[in-house]
Amino acid sequence: MRMRGEDPRDYGWYIEMLKEGVPPSAGFGIGVERLTRYICGLRCIWDAVPFPKVPGIPSP
Repeated sequence: MRMRGEDPRDYGWYIEMLKEGVPPSAGFGIGVERLTRYICGLRCIWDAVPFPKVPGIPSP
């Protein structure tokens, strides 16, 4: 924080939380493709990928 010019006092709540210990978590993250698949009721996540990887064709 100091190297980037940030004031550590602005992050006091976060530093205190880390001192007390953070409970283990698997985390949560849902990608755009997974959300699209869920909303559209698609059977396969590959149907929701906007830029599928196709052999021989470079990615955009």
